[in-house]
Amino acid sequence: MMRSLEIAKVLAYGVGAFCAVAWSADASRMFDKPLREQHLPLPSDPLNPQVKATLSCFYYPSLMVKQVDMGEKGAEQLSMISIQKGQKTPACRRENVDGESVVGDWSGYFLGVRQGYVFFSGDDSTAGGEPFAVYDGAGSAKIFHDVAAPLQSVEPMLPPRDPELRPWYHRPLVLKYRKVYVAPCSMRSDGAHCWGLIKQATGVVQTSAPDCDSAYAVAEKNAPQDQLDGLRRDPSVIVYSVEAVIDDQGATRVTPTSSVHQCYPAP
Repeated sequence: MMRSLEIAKVLAYGVGAFCAVAWSADASRMFDKPLREQHLPLPSDPLNPQVKATLSCFYYPSLMVKQVDMGEKGAEQLSMISIQKGQKTPACRRENVDGESVVGDWSGYFLGVRQGYVFFSGDDSTAGGEPFAVYDGAGSAKIFHDVAAPLQSVEPMLPPRDPELRPWYHRPLVLKYRKVYVAPCSMRSDGAHCWGLIKQATGVVQTSAPDCDSAYAVAEKNAPQDQLDGLRRDPSVIVYSVEAVIDDQGATRVTPTSSVHQCYPAP
């Protein structure tokens, strides 16, 4: 059973409804449709025979993405295989092949592909949002990651802007989402100073501080007396809209596009 303080925090900012299902529901409009996909059953773990293990392969014109899901939190393996023109399409199988790039610095699930970029979700929520990472499918390098609540759109930059007016020019991609930022301070216990730090770190253009007290007050109302001081010092989480531009050379820019939507104590 959750402690009363933990329950209070969930009530304060209402994140319980957000889950990875939301990502898959929006995948059809945000990501490219695969040429085909395969989902093959794998032998189950003798210690957990009720859990279904699945091998999934997603095929795109120049790329295959593989996910090995053993039924635990986060996929057992995420990997990518670049498919050169004229090259035989790799079979969907558990064993890795030459040239297969296994993702070793991220744990989660496959989300989709957009303009050659591969998106993965995190294996758990973070402060009320969903972590995600973007990899270059051709080079298999992670080029961007953040926490969103939720990711709202993923589009190529059309028409491409003049290279002299921007630092990105290799397959630019524009992401729009509500960014979840965990501050290094508490708006409840040190409001003015904390708000200054938040504005400096995020670039949010908003003169007056957001209402953070309401969410803290709800949490405090449901918290045991001996936990109130700690709750008031809990870091504040702010949620605001951003536009992120990325390219396959590693150039990124994240620009706030709104004032603060939400402010609540970190779970």
